[in-house]
Amino acid sequence: MVQGWAGVAHNSIIEKVQYNEEQEMKAQATRLKRVKASK
Repeated sequence: MVQGWAGVAHNSIIEKVQYNEEQEMKAQATRLKRVKASK
């Protein structure tokens, strides 16, 4: 029972981290486009 919950919590943490990394990559790409466009 405890192991099952630990697995679920672990998976959701990994998903959050991956989602945050994705958002950060998109944000960086957007910033690069803005910098290039402003030159």
